[in-house]
Amino acid sequence: MVFFFCVLTVAFSSSRAGAEDIGGRFAVGLNYPGVSVKYGFNSMLALEGRYQSDSNIGVMGPRLYCVLKQYNNINLIAGMEADYVTFTGQVSKGTGYAAEVFIGGECFINHNLSFQIDIGPATVSLSDSATSQSISGLDTVLNMGVNYYFGKGNNKTCAEEGK
Repeated sequence: MVFFFCVLTVAFSSSRAGAEDIGGRFAVGLNYPGVSVKYGFNSMLALEGRYQSDSNIGVMGPRLYCVLKQYNNINLIAGMEADYVTFTGQVSKGTGYAAEVFIGGECFINHNLSFQIDIGPATVSLSDSATSQSISGLDTVLNMGVNYYFGKGNNKTCAEEGK
């Protein structure tokens, strides 16, 4: 957590001229607690594959991002995520699905490095394979991580891309 706070502090204190274009660029990411690979189709749309795991739970699936607006070195983002979930407890074991919509921001520290944070509601549905019991619910999910981008992008802003 301290690492992410330090990255956030550096990100917001940087004095860059503008947000970076994600179009035509790949990124690898470290998020809490997992890894990701992202590709920007253009300056407004990106697709990411994620895998996250913690004690006895695994979550993997795609995320679709839309850049809503650019402010200085920050891209305001919104999107949706669909995940496959596996879990193992002391007396249970099973699988399930999760779906989330989110809003957040990606702050570029330099051309290749960004800090990202987003939050949104998620619906989760899990089934225990041993007892055939299932449970569903709504929760709030907070995601944060760092991304390292490869490539130069097409150097257009979101406004120029949308014209």
